[in-house]
Amino acid sequence: MSKSGQIAESLLKAMDEGRLAPGAKVASIREAARQFGVAKNTIIDAYDQLVALGRLHRLPEFLDDEALLRWRWALLVEHLYYWAL
Repeated sequence: MSKSGQIAESLLKAMDEGRLAPGAKVASIREAARQFGVAKNTIIDAYDQLVALGRLHRLPEFLDDEALLRWRWALLVEHLYYWAL
């Protein structure tokens, strides 16, 4: 399995076990790359896999506080997670 596949599996496990709460923001690409000791592109690939599975959603780059709260509430209800640049 590729590194990005292993990271995606690790994040899925954290989601399924409740270690990552629904509606939570996952680590930034740069932060996750440091945590996992991989290149940023590897994290982007892992996050893209989770998006394709419908488990992660990328928020628009520019949201005011009210819009961010609405997005987080919708994601919480759907048991999804998000990332933003």
